[in-house]
Amino acid sequence: MFRQRTLFIIGAGASCEVNLPAGKGPRKAIASCLNMKFDRGQLISGSPYIADALGQSLRRKGQSPNINAHFHAARSISNGIYQATSIDSYMDAHRGNEEIDLCGKLAIVQSILEAERSSTLFANIGAAISHEALEDTWYAKLFQLLIEGRSKSEVSRLFENVSFIVFNYDRCLEHFLLNAIQSYYHLHEQEAASILRDTFIYHPYGVVGKLPWQDGGTVRFGEAAQNTALLDVAYQIKTFTQRIDDEVELAKMRSPVTDAHTVVFLGFAFHSQNMELLKSEKANVRRIYASAHDISDSDVEVIQSHVLNVLSPRGYGKAEVRNQLKCTGIFREYWRSLSN
Repeated sequence: MFRQRTLFIIGAGASCEVNLPAGKGPRKAIASCLNMKFDRGQLISGSPYIADALGQSLRRKGQSPNINAHFHAARSISNGIYQATSIDSYMDAHRGNEEIDLCGKLAIVQSILEAERSSTLFANIGAAISHEALEDTWYAKLFQLLIEGRSKSEVSRLFENVSFIVFNYDRCLEHFLLNAIQSYYHLHEQEAASILRDTFIYHPYGVVGKLPWQDGGTVRFGEAAQNTALLDVAYQIKTFTQRIDDEVELAKMRSPVTDAHTVVFLGFAFHSQNMELLKSEKANVRRIYASAHDISDSDVEVIQSHVLNVLSPRGYGKAEVRNQLKCTGIFREYWRSLSN
């Protein structure tokens, strides 16, 4: 149970605890599926599903089926992504290039779906996820805090005072919470889904498709690429440039920032462009806890100053940025602080 209004800001590092790749891993996956090479007209490397989606995009526009410009863009990303900190940074550097934008988004969708399928959160249709395998992850610790003092009759209040901003394209958080609520309180999927629909979980850059229990959702967690309408899902992904220009969406995202008493960063890299999205002149956060695993002591000082400037511009806040703690460690270290 959270007695203070608490906002969780979740980055790519948070998904590592359920075996999604971080760092070089996502870049390797994207580079591989976009390394489009041909021999005598036959695709010999790169993703055939992305190649099909690129052709489909041109046919929808009534354009020539010649997609060499798209294949060139795909290979450009494959070669250049290792120079960037992420696919998002590379795409932002090439803003306005429609071919790179589409190829990048298609690669994001395929690589994330494959990563979901390889995660400890994945279960085949009709099977339940293993909560034993998740026991030592921050997902389990978060759920334990949520259910503390909440009986089944109070399950509709589970997320009272809690909101989430998730900078990831994956659906790990939503998928876990649905399964955890169902399992713990012995609810039907529709009942658990109803609770989550009323919970503020916001993805600034979109997701790789809505889950089947979400309104209009058709893309199962870890759906195989060949069974997914990659092109349709890719159009749901946003870049930093597209998001920063959307004032309505920015206001929606910043609302819980303005209301929060406590903010918790999990697996977040504190990139300037993402911090810019969070910035609210009306914010008055009092407590900030952040995992900063593998970040140097000197950079921790910079990050601490930055988050206070963004989230507590009036100077009333206190920030604990801990580079010796992973996401789970934040819950262990600040368990009582978070629940009070």
